[in-house]
Amino acid sequence: MKKLLTSFVFILFLSSVFLSMEGSGPENIVILICDGMGFNHLYLSELVTGEAMGSHSPVVSIGRNEALDNLVTDSAAAATAIFSGVKTITGYLGVNALGEEVNTLADILKEQGWWLGLITNTRYYDATPAALYAHAQRSETEVITDFLMESPFDLFYAGGLEQLGVNPFTQKPTPRSRIHELIASGYRVLGLNFEELGSPEPEALKGTVALVTMGDKSFENELLPGEPTLLEMVDRAFEVLMTEERSKFLVIEAGRIDDASHVNDSEAVLAELSAFRDVLSYLLTRLSLDRDLLIVLSDHETGGVAVPYGKPDGDFTLSWSSNDHTAAYVPIIAYGKGSQVFSGFYHLKEIPRKICGLLDVSICVE
Repeated sequence: MKKLLTSFVFILFLSSVFLSMEGSGPENIVILICDGMGFNHLYLSELVTGEAMGSHSPVVSIGRNEALDNLVTDSAAAATAIFSGVKTITGYLGVNALGEEVNTLADILKEQGWWLGLITNTRYYDATPAALYAHAQRSETEVITDFLMESPFDLFYAGGLEQLGVNPFTQKPTPRSRIHELIASGYRVLGLNFEELGSPEPEALKGTVALVTMGDKSFENELLPGEPTLLEMVDRAFEVLMTEERSKFLVIEAGRIDDASHVNDSEAVLAELSAFRDVLSYLLTRLSLDRDLLIVLSDHETGGVAVPYGKPDGDFTLSWSSNDHTAAYVPIIAYGKGSQVFSGFYHLKEIPRKICGLLDVSICVE
C-alpha cells in the first residue's frame, strides 16, 4: 500500500511538471517578416526553390492588415500593428492615431530581461525596422535616428551607413557623423564588411550595431563584392545569439521583396524569395522548436503578382498588376512552442497580443 501511494505521488509530481512545462511560454522568439510578400509570392518561393512550405508542422493563418485610414496599408502602419498591437494611420511608426507613443514588443521584452536583436536588409530608418524602436512619422529620418541612439537592442544589423555620415572615399565617420554619438551611447559600431568603426569602453558596452551597406542592401542577384547575403547576416548574428543565456527575441526582415515588387523586377523578386527561404531553412535547423517560437509573416502584398503561365518542370512567367501595395490577405505561419495560438483569421495587431499572452505580460491595447 505504501509503495502504491509513493508511486501515485510520483506520478502526480511528474504530471504537474509536465503541465507546468506545457503551460510555459517559449524560451526564445524569432519573427521573420517578409515585406511585401503576399500569398502568390509565397507560392513563388516554392516554385523557385522546389521546396514546399509544409515541413515542421506549421500553423498557417490568414491576416488582415488595413490601416485606420486606408484599406491599402503601408509598412509603417502594418509594422506598428505587428510590434505594438495597435491599428494606426499610414505613415505612423510606433504611435497611435492620436500621435501618442505606444510600447513595442522590444520595450516590453527588454523590461523582462530578454536579449533583443534586429536584422534587416533595408536601411535602419526604413519603416518596418524603425517601428520596433522609434515613435515618429516614417518621413522623419532624423527623429528615427534620434531613437536609434537610445534603442534597446543588443544587436542590430542593417543598411543606411551613409545617412549617419561617412566619408564616401575612406568609408570612415566624418567629424560630424552621428556614428560618434552612437558609440557614445554604448554601441560598438561596425561598417562595410563588418569592419569596426568605433567602440566604447568595455564597461560601457551595451551592444553592437553593424551598418553593412551605404543604403539598402543590393538585391540578392546583384550583390556587390564583399556584400553579405541576408543569410550571412543572420548566421553572423546567431554566432552572438547562441552565446547568450537570456531568453532571446530576434526580428529579421527580408525587406527587399517589397522593393523588387514595387519595380516589378521578376528576377530580383525570385532572388529575394529564394533568400527568404534560405533564411527560413536555416532558422528551422538552428531553433529548438520544442521550446522556441518562430513566426513567419508579411506586412502587406506588393505588385499584385501572379503566374499566368507555368509548367511543372519550373518553366513559368510572372505578371504584375500594380507597382504599389495592394489590399489583400497576408500569410502568418507559426512554428514551434506556442504556435497553436496563432491559428485563425485576424488582424496583424493581434500578433503581439498573442505573444504577450504566451509570456503572461501586458501590452497596450486600443
